[in-house]
Amino acid sequence: AARLGVAKSVVRDESLDGLRGFAALYVVLFHIVGNHPDFSQYSEVFRSIILAGSNMVAVFFVLSGYFIAESATSLLDNHFRPVRSFVIRRVFRILPVWFLLLTFMLFTRQIKIDVYFANLFFYFGNLEIVNNKWLPVIPAWTLQSEVIFYVVSAIFLRTIFNLKIAAGLTLWLGSILLAFVWSYLSIEYFYLGKYFSSHFFFSKMHYFAAGICINKAKYWNTSREFNLSKLLFWLVELFVVWLFLMSSHSHFSIISMTILAPLLVFLLTFRESLLRYFFKNKLFVIMGYASFSIYILQSHCNGFISYHFPNLSFISNTLINLVFAASVGLFVYYLVERPLIKWSKKF
Repeated sequence: AARLGVAKSVVRDESLDGLRGFAALYVVLFHIVGNHPDFSQYSEVFRSIILAGSNMVAVFFVLSGYFIAESATSLLDNHFRPVRSFVIRRVFRILPVWFLLLTFMLFTRQIKIDVYFANLFFYFGNLEIVNNKWLPVIPAWTLQSEVIFYVVSAIFLRTIFNLKIAAGLTLWLGSILLAFVWSYLSIEYFYLGKYFSSHFFFSKMHYFAAGICINKAKYWNTSREFNLSKLLFWLVELFVVWLFLMSSHSHFSIISMTILAPLLVFLLTFRESLLRYFFKNKLFVIMGYASFSIYILQSHCNGFISYHFPNLSFISNTLINLVFAASVGLFVYYLVERPLIKWSKKF
């Protein structure tokens, strides 16, 4: 830690938690508005802004890589058995809420018992789209990529800790190349199909690697000051935000999400960042703590409102669904997730 210039106690960056909370709400908004029958009536620019919510999953992956690298620093600095601590934290963090969702779906007859057991530790099979729904459970396609990354991280925890910025950049660029090669080979030669689980992980791994690289870059420039004027830096940030919002627009999608998602997170690590002030909002930070629960449960919250209140206007439907999904996510976080995270520290 001393060699890398890392402080003994890692101070959590609230702006990144705020970004995670905003991303969770954005994904909820995307699912609410994107599936509404009146959505097609709006302008192409408005539709692009809403559809950009689907790209927030890439931001989630980058943040996962960032926080895993942060966790590696903390654990290896303060724990005798960092790998064991890492695994226990991850298990208590993700499995209980996942079990809660599956059990709820089983008792409400949304899934059958065989699907229930197939999903207990996420689904690593073929994720086909049937009737516009991911099978067998909607969030499984992202969670399986997350859990594979956690397993890989546990194996290489010390390597992640000792990784320097040059090696981090090599890891990121190498994973981008791997994603490109694998995407071609898996479909053209191995016939795995676009929605096979291994295709997802290898094609998304570069986002996690980017997050690790960004975390290492934080200690590379400890002052976190940019050599541009503050106004120019803010203009760069606003341009990146605009590109992200227009990423689903055919005329303005000029930078790949492979670059855009990591760039958005990277800009937040600078002290001059205008986005830091925006995402440090207490509401977003609290939502960030509950982002996992919000993301996992949101599709079922939306379905509940739509089923019981089918005649709501476009605006009313959007606001009520958004508030309901956030409320349920916060409720589950404080009632289930947070107590179990605290309890995990006893192990």
